[in-house]
Amino acid sequence: MRLDVMEDIQMEKFTQYPDLGRKLVATGDAELEYNNTCGDTFWGIVDGEGENHLGKVLMKVRARLKEGQSS
Repeated sequence: MRLDVMEDIQMEKFTQYPDLGRKLVATGDAELEYNNTCGDTFWGIVDGEGENHLGKVLMKVRARLKEGQSS
């Protein structure tokens, strides 16, 4: 459930701030990774290890923005 909530939050952010949305779309088809030093291996990657759910959510949001979905 928290992944769906995070996707909704990120979609709102990137549609409310169009400049950010354009920057996200400009990443093309690149794989996005949230690298961090706080030890969060659920949302991101630490020392090459982690589930990178934030990166995956951002790639979903990017795809939705490309398709013209606003929410």
